[in-house]
Amino acid sequence: MSRDTVDRELPAALEQPPALPSGARVASPPVVRTAGLPVRALGALRFTRSFAAVDEAARLGERVEAEGRLLAESLYDVIGTLGSGPPKPGVVGLRRALHRSRPPRAAEWNEQVAGVIPGPVADRIRRWTADLDALKRAVRELPAVLAAEEAAKRGELRAVAEHTGLRRALSQSSPALYAEVRKWLGDEAHPPRRQSLVALAKYVARASAKTSPYSTFMVGGVGVWTPDGPAVRDIGARRVRSVVELDGLLVQTLLASLCTDPRLAPSLRLRLNPSATVRDGRVSFAGRRPAEPVLAMPATPAVSACMDLLDTRPEPTWSALRDALVAAGRGASGRASADSVDSFLGGLVDLGLVERLSPVSDLAGDPLGELADWLSSCGGERPAGVLALVERVRTEARRDVPVTDLDGHHERQRRLMGAIGDLAARVEGLSETGGEAGPEADAEAEADPAASKWTFYENAVYTEPAAACSFARWEPALHDLDVLRTWLAPFDPSLPLRLALAAYFRERFGTAARVPVLTLHRAVQDELRREGAPEQTPAARELVRLLRAKANLVRPLAGSLLPRLRELSRIQAEARDAVLGDPGTGAAAQRGTVHADPARLAALSARWPPWVAAAESLACYVQPAGTGNAPSLVLNAVQNGHGRGRTRVLHLLDQAGCAAGEPASAPPEPGGRAVAELGGRFASSVNVRSAAAPYELDYPFTTSRRPAEQRIRPGDCVAVHDSRTGLVRLRCEPLDAEVLPLHLGMLGDLFLPAAAQFLTQCFGHSFYSYPSASLVADEAPRTPASVTAYPRVAVGSVVLRRAAWAAPMQRVPRRQGGETETDYWLRLLRWLREHGLPTRCFVRVWADPARPGSGASTERTWMLDKAHKPVYVDFANWYLVLAFQRMLDGSAAMAVFEEALPDPGEARTTGGGAVTEFLVEISEPGRRNG
Repeated sequence: MSRDTVDRELPAALEQPPALPSGARVASPPVVRTAGLPVRALGALRFTRSFAAVDEAARLGERVEAEGRLLAESLYDVIGTLGSGPPKPGVVGLRRALHRSRPPRAAEWNEQVAGVIPGPVADRIRRWTADLDALKRAVRELPAVLAAEEAAKRGELRAVAEHTGLRRALSQSSPALYAEVRKWLGDEAHPPRRQSLVALAKYVARASAKTSPYSTFMVGGVGVWTPDGPAVRDIGARRVRSVVELDGLLVQTLLASLCTDPRLAPSLRLRLNPSATVRDGRVSFAGRRPAEPVLAMPATPAVSACMDLLDTRPEPTWSALRDALVAAGRGASGRASADSVDSFLGGLVDLGLVERLSPVSDLAGDPLGELADWLSSCGGERPAGVLALVERVRTEARRDVPVTDLDGHHERQRRLMGAIGDLAARVEGLSETGGEAGPEADAEAEADPAASKWTFYENAVYTEPAAACSFARWEPALHDLDVLRTWLAPFDPSLPLRLALAAYFRERFGTAARVPVLTLHRAVQDELRREGAPEQTPAARELVRLLRAKANLVRPLAGSLLPRLRELSRIQAEARDAVLGDPGTGAAAQRGTVHADPARLAALSARWPPWVAAAESLACYVQPAGTGNAPSLVLNAVQNGHGRGRTRVLHLLDQAGCAAGEPASAPPEPGGRAVAELGGRFASSVNVRSAAAPYELDYPFTTSRRPAEQRIRPGDCVAVHDSRTGLVRLRCEPLDAEVLPLHLGMLGDLFLPAAAQFLTQCFGHSFYSYPSASLVADEAPRTPASVTAYPRVAVGSVVLRRAAWAAPMQRVPRRQGGETETDYWLRLLRWLREHGLPTRCFVRVWADPARPGSGASTERTWMLDKAHKPVYVDFANWYLVLAFQRMLDGSAAMAVFEEALPDPGEARTTGGGAVTEFLVEISEPGRRNG
């Protein structure tokens, strides 16, 4: 689809979030993500002449081989008519030469041999030898053609490397390569080493062919829904700003060190661990990360008194709580002293029942600003120099450097790294010396450029809406996405776990029980520790199996010990067959694509039992494709909605000074459902976002700025059996409402703490499809025996799965010892043609968790392996062929080739001709999401 002319005037947007005819709501605004480089950069790096020569040689070689086999077969009867003497040996040798596509020797092809062969066949052999000679000449000429074009393409690559956005991102993702490129741009006569050129070309492909969310490799922003007009058009001035964020782990470590300083700790407020639960004279609570053990201790009068005193607003400081406990103790027995209470409180803090509240909220948009305010309030009690260093780091991080000002960015990067290094050294000195540190380092000290990759991150955002999307044009595809929202219900990765938990809950506690959620969590932890014990029930064994396999999105259920899991397996197979073409479902293959009827899927979904329920809100990453005004959508990934992903972009826009916030949904009525999001940063800056849900799940050892009435304590929640679905629900007793706990940050679900995973997976929703896993895999991901093709799958106007080819690694051509580069390129291209693989595609290499020695020691390792990230390969780009060759090294079991759909050269583009992806969120009727 060609790019529309940029509309500088912002069009009139729909006043209310749009709704589909079914009543489903579509969030507003949609999120726009554009690749950092225009797609023309990819075209400029194609080795057009070399590829054409290699392609022609490959085609000629195929014709020579095919004709040679046919001619060899035709000589079989001729040989049978000849006697034992000449020219029979020559004809036999000729037949071998034809079969093997080698030039026949003089004794094998001469006038005597030609004389015993039928005339038409002899003429074909003469043409065949001429073609074989032409093939040999073409192959001999290839190295010179490639060498000449590679020299020319170095200049093209250098021109692409002039792009400031590419270099700005490169300075963080690969400082060493950035330094080489910088020198090259300063002196054309000294290009980088060839392996560096290959790496640079790979980065160019990353920044051009997909929306890679790192630094200025991608620009994020919002669009607008309009009532009419073209399907997509570019709008606004398309100005870009950068937002710098310190690494989440760095912020967490810095705060932890300062909060334990003996001069600062007394000013911190204390609170009761929000998971604390009192039952049968004992108090249970979730301990500290990373293990988060469920701890229990007697609820003694002193402990109970402390818990009561902590249930106040504002939370007390250490001294205020100590004085209150001393006063209470004297009133009761007269024996309490300040020292004994201090020791008592210290023990509770060490255990984790009592928490020191951080002075900086977890989701603070300006954490250094909050830290500076707190340090200022501490007055003379704060360590000397720390406040000034914090303010210096904040100033450098928030300095507005235009995206096109590469020198300014480099200088800011250097100054920021120096400031961070000074602050880290000062804080480390405090912890090591008890408050005394050496002289501060020079403010202009050089910092290690490689360290910037791990200490701060840069995000690029559009300062105003970047694209207008006509709701009328998008509506048919959005309707099909809503159908997929309901069809996806049985593929919810957490549904098997919830079914197993329900069976376990019924047999362990009974259907009438109201079990504190921490009690249930501890029971599950006990079952994990007892794994394999002979007395474990089938429900407990299945629960443990699914918890251990939570990293694997395709779980074998057909042989489950639990009837409902076997029933879910049948429903999944039914749903899968409905889109893959099982007879009678209405799915059919047309032009290499399997088409499924959305109406049939909707009817199928309506028949499923109530425990197979669709997500209330779904966020879909899509790319428009096609040439008409009613676009088809290619689905890249699916996750739970409720603002996930969208609120991260809104937060970045807010930090860039481009207000684009939205109000949270209204709290539920008594007896309704309370949607609650996890509020922790969990040591990851990508978890920081704008508030989306009306409530926040008050997680242990996190700090929130929400008012108390908007926070739900896990200690106030109980698990109950739902008689309608048979599942276990979470209820907040003070609210008298069901709680839907959600992870709405961008940190991967598998990196959440244990209790957070338990709450969100057992009672909420999560990712449905990661970009590296198919929604409709025909089987669990295993290495096939041979190259296996999977067709494209479409549901109405939505491409649910791209066409893909899986190849065992031993079948993928690798360069052999002594083989020339062009011989390898020729052999590789012929292999692609033999199996019908496209010359432009995305490639992943996979380890096989089912194969011993594959390098995937656990399913978690297998799912999180960075090699799964798709790499764009254009086999007409020699640099990318070399990058592909390097991907084949190592212990990977198979390679997966996925069609580039939309093709980067033909895809709907915006932002100056860049590949574009949209995040659209659809919620069921009655749910407000935008």
